[in-house]
Amino acid sequence: MNREDVLRHTLELLETIERENYRGYDPYDFYLSPYSRFFPKSILFLHLQKFSPINLRPLLGIKKGMVTKVYGLMLDSYLNLYLLTRDERYMGKAQEMYRMMMDAAIVNTPEELGWGRNYPFKTGGEIHDNKKPLVYLDSRLGLALIHYYDITHDDTVLADVKRVVTNLLRTGRVLKKDGYSFIGYSPDKNTRLTFNASMVAVELMMKLLDRSGQTTFVIDDIDIRQLSHDVVRTMVHFQEPDGSWTYGFSSTGKTFMQKDFHQGFVIDSLYHVLSLISDDELKEEGFSAYEKGYEFLKNIQIGKDGEFFWRYPKKYPIDIHNQAQGILSLSVNREDQSLEVLEKIINYTFTHFWSKKKKCFYYQKWPLLTNRISYMRWCNAWMLYAQTEYLLKTKE
Repeated sequence: MNREDVLRHTLELLETIERENYRGYDPYDFYLSPYSRFFPKSILFLHLQKFSPINLRPLLGIKKGMVTKVYGLMLDSYLNLYLLTRDERYMGKAQEMYRMMMDAAIVNTPEELGWGRNYPFKTGGEIHDNKKPLVYLDSRLGLALIHYYDITHDDTVLADVKRVVTNLLRTGRVLKKDGYSFIGYSPDKNTRLTFNASMVAVELMMKLLDRSGQTTFVIDDIDIRQLSHDVVRTMVHFQEPDGSWTYGFSSTGKTFMQKDFHQGFVIDSLYHVLSLISDDELKEEGFSAYEKGYEFLKNIQIGKDGEFFWRYPKKYPIDIHNQAQGILSLSVNREDQSLEVLEKIINYTFTHFWSKKKKCFYYQKWPLLTNRISYMRWCNAWMLYAQTEYLLKTKE
């Protein structure tokens, strides 16, 4: 598949997303069902629905909604399309998405700005209702604001980003594991410690300092440059010998062993902060960790045909979110001029997941069947963002 084909499909996908008004189902939206109140303490039904190839949501009374992360993914995608084409229509759509994203904040005070899920969600140890901000959502949407600022140079946006950083620090808090610093995932007392949420938060904090021209900010007695450096040291310390990271740790210290698309979250944020680290020794260590992490994703997690392993070393189900993250991470690295693996994963993704009729992406591929449900966030918004990053890289 050549670049022109990818551009054509990107615009077709965008048309599909806009026709749906950015709304859709999500793999994790079970607790939006009015029937979920009969199963208040079980996540078994959530997982059954998540893997079911039959979309049961209409029967369960679940309606399509605007998944919070879509605001950030669409804002980034519109901005990328503007950079690609200089078409003012995309900037107009970016401005509208920015306003929608700000209106969706569940915390919006003179000091804090933050977002939560649009649906309740439960894990083994945490309960996220849709009134609680979450560190990853704050960080991801905050980075979309940074992207918006980089093009508009609107100083009020930087003030908004500082409010986001304040909220994510108060939400997640600075927590320790074996003496190393993390930013907790949620405000729950038994929150997870995850590498990806902590590192994406660091990217936001360091970009805020860079765009503000400040050496540091102190928020609630936390020096955010020092904290950022400490979290990078955490990434270096806990990286596995093969270059991978596990997902993180439970509040009781149990290791979540999965190795999946979150690897891409960590390395992409490391890539973006390396030039902003002021400690030369740490910068060198961070660069080495990034190189090892990038090689693991590129050469281990992505198979010979372009399929991204579900949870390495488990191959199936091959998942569109993993495919999107693989494309994104290989595109974010502008120094890697070898396009062979990137083109393989692009070709595999369009061959096995793209619906020529519906102009959208399917969810999962198993050895004998394909789950043809198409989710707005998990499938389409992530792939739109990944495709626009690919188009920017190949244009350069």
